[in-house]
Amino acid sequence: MKYSIPSEWNGLKNSIYEEYQRDGVFFLDHAYLIGLHNKTGAFARTLEPIIAAAEELTQDTDAALYALFLYRAMEDRSLFLKHLPSVMIPDDNFPFLAFLAFTPYIERLYDYLCEKNLPRDVIQATVGQFEDCLFLYQERFGRLGMNKRYFDHMQRYVDCNVLNIGRLRFEIHVLKDACMLESRKTGNQVLFPISGEMNECGLYADTPPIDPHGTVFHAFFEETETDYVGTPIGADGKCQKTPIRLSKSEYFVRLPVGAHCLAVHIPAKGAFTREACEESYTRAKEIFSLLFPDIEIKAFRCHSWMMAPELKEILREGSNLLTFQAPYLKYPCRTRGEDILNFVFKTTSTDYSTLPEDTSLQRALKQRYLSGNLLYEYNGIFTI
Repeated sequence: MKYSIPSEWNGLKNSIYEEYQRDGVFFLDHAYLIGLHNKTGAFARTLEPIIAAAEELTQDTDAALYALFLYRAMEDRSLFLKHLPSVMIPDDNFPFLAFLAFTPYIERLYDYLCEKNLPRDVIQATVGQFEDCLFLYQERFGRLGMNKRYFDHMQRYVDCNVLNIGRLRFEIHVLKDACMLESRKTGNQVLFPISGEMNECGLYADTPPIDPHGTVFHAFFEETETDYVGTPIGADGKCQKTPIRLSKSEYFVRLPVGAHCLAVHIPAKGAFTREACEESYTRAKEIFSLLFPDIEIKAFRCHSWMMAPELKEILREGSNLLTFQAPYLKYPCRTRGEDILNFVFKTTSTDYSTLPEDTSLQRALKQRYLSGNLLYEYNGIFTI
């Protein structure tokens, strides 16, 4: 086979060869794909190119075998996710290969969501995320397809962990890197990172550009019999060097480490209005409460370049993006300042001089990057 199967799946090789010789690859069959679409509506915009790609794949034994390998390897979720970094996703000659390996999981996801009696629009939008990835790939490479980036991302959907609800996407997240205190009197909320080496700017010390001669300090949070002590997050989203002490008589732990949150993801398409986002938040609380009645969801959490406090220097007051980030308390995360390149400029190139200038946001960010000022991703959180 011209496509290399990682050694972790040596035991699977013989069985997929035997299956291929006996049955071919069932999910490349024309009738199967038509039936899947009729059942789920998952290929509303791409049915013809998907069928054509499946037919092309059946003509190449190695490619068809590799698609079968991906499908079968994904069945063992713990093993597959553990070794996912070593899995190759060819998208040169067969850009639909990885997508087609997902098709049986699209049906499983659809059946699961229907079994849970979720609203029809949520089912369709969640199942439709696989097809959406084909168009996201097209934005970058000029043709429909799926590469390693989108293949890895869609594993969350294989595990039925993500729901597309209105304008936003949500999945359950366990808070691990921060905690929040709240004043019993005023409702004032204070965030503390649990630990980490911070640079002079209040970001993690490994945030580029790294100053080898710069000083660092250790962020911490501790609890005594009477007080909470630690290095708080300031209004600018950065960790403050000087510790503070807050009395337990006035403050209580609003969000402890281990609290369950809904992680918020922002798809590229759709009107990004306050009303649309608030509707998604409201529906997400209701739907996840029904799906997981034993889990108390305490907050929404978002990890994104859209959480960057510095956006206030670029965007007009009242813009949709600033309105979106307003409820969130921001705090630092591990970052290289590269998400802007991928999500705003649709590239991974670090030659900033070649970045497009099609929108006012692109023009402002390009000038910022050319001057050496990166715009970092931040975490943001607000309580329910």
